[in-house]
Amino acid sequence: MFISLQKLKSFSYALLCVAVLVSTTNKSAQAQELKNTYNDWSVYTIKQNGRMLCYAVSYPKKKTGNYSRRGEPYAMVTNINGTDDEFSVTGGYKYKPGTEPRIKIDRKTYKLSLTKGEIAWPKTDKYDRILTRKMRQGMTMKVTGTSIMGTYSIDTYSLKGFTKAHNRIRQLCS
Repeated sequence: MFISLQKLKSFSYALLCVAVLVSTTNKSAQAQELKNTYNDWSVYTIKQNGRMLCYAVSYPKKKTGNYSRRGEPYAMVTNINGTDDEFSVTGGYKYKPGTEPRIKIDRKTYKLSLTKGEIAWPKTDKYDRILTRKMRQGMTMKVTGTSIMGTYSIDTYSLKGFTKAHNRIRQLCS
């Protein structure tokens, strides 16, 4: 499986964001700063090794599936240096190996070909750009995934406010 250099570099950034989002007791969580909320998307910044990391995050408006319990799902776009965006998502569980979570924005479906534990990404930077562009144009986004236990989830996100949140993370990290 091909993994771009950008994905390898930003993998640690995405993991940092995940750790910050789910942690409420460690010191790095205290360094996270909420910059603004735009309807259904919130913008955060955090410093890592002297660099500013900016990301927009949202939680589903509707959660369905055949699971009995799971962690909190969310979608996130992380900005690396003012120009490079990375889309990531979690269903709140470890993804089943060999499965590809699916993103449906309005009527078009995209695969997230890279998974590691609870996180899924598009295969290349090109698809990060495509997803981000479609999110800016869309109204809703559905994320479908299969857990390591074989259960599935369908999470529905509002894209209301995403364009303003995306503009803000690009501005903050440029």
